[in-house]
Amino acid sequence: MIIHDNNIGPEHVVRQLEDLKIPMKVFETSATDIPTTKTLIVEMGQYFNKQERARELCDQLDKDMETALASVRTDVPRPKILVIHFGQASNIYLVITGNSTAAKIIDWAGGDMAVTGDRGMKQLSAEVVAASDPDIIFLTDFGYDRLGAREKIMELPGVAGTTAAKNGRIYRVEEHDLVYLGPRTGQIVQTMQKLIQDDGVE
Repeated sequence: MIIHDNNIGPEHVVRQLEDLKIPMKVFETSATDIPTTKTLIVEMGQYFNKQERARELCDQLDKDMETALASVRTDVPRPKILVIHFGQASNIYLVITGNSTAAKIIDWAGGDMAVTGDRGMKQLSAEVVAASDPDIIFLTDFGYDRLGAREKIMELPGVAGTTAAKNGRIYRVEEHDLVYLGPRTGQIVQTMQKLIQDDGVE
């Protein structure tokens, strides 16, 4: 069985799966905030006959989010954060903008996105990355691991001169933690918060 949220592709592959009569289950709820995330958890709990576990996960999510939001520092300026998604190629970076799930998580954790945009992601030149001058850079696992070491990342064009690089505030984050909401979102917000407040670990 293939379980999805009606956001899979390419279309011809989906048709092939349907022709092969492979069973597919679509969960219609789109998790775009905490209430809809809990709705999706309940929907999945009903489908798998795990209603009690779904309620437990929703309760835990509420508690984790309450803890996270209560821990946001208000005595210091909110840092600007740049999220680089897939690293760098030919001095062009794919970054996540303020119009994204990641931006919500960063906001809940006490930071502001360094880049805005109508879409969730956009390509930026090294010059624009440098001009955005983030206080903190989050690099998703694929790009970070491909480069291999923080020292190499700090030397990248556009990154090297940023406040984040000068202060060593470049961190590896899991891509799925920032692009999807789920039962662990409250815990993820707390992890991001520790990094933003500079009392976490890489």
